[in-house]
Amino acid sequence: MAGSTWTGETEAISEIKEGIEKMGGITKKLTKITKYRTKDCLESKIIDKASG
Repeated sequence: MAGSTWTGETEAISEIKEGIEKMGGITKKLTKITKYRTKDCLESKIIDKASG
């Protein structure tokens, strides 16, 4: 019974780790944005990013 609990916890930790790595990749990309501008589009705005 204890073995199955550890397996579930290990899987959960692996999923959390994957999520953290994905967030790290997104954060890395976001830090490279040097400027942005918005464009009107119907009833909302679109963000047009530029990186340097």
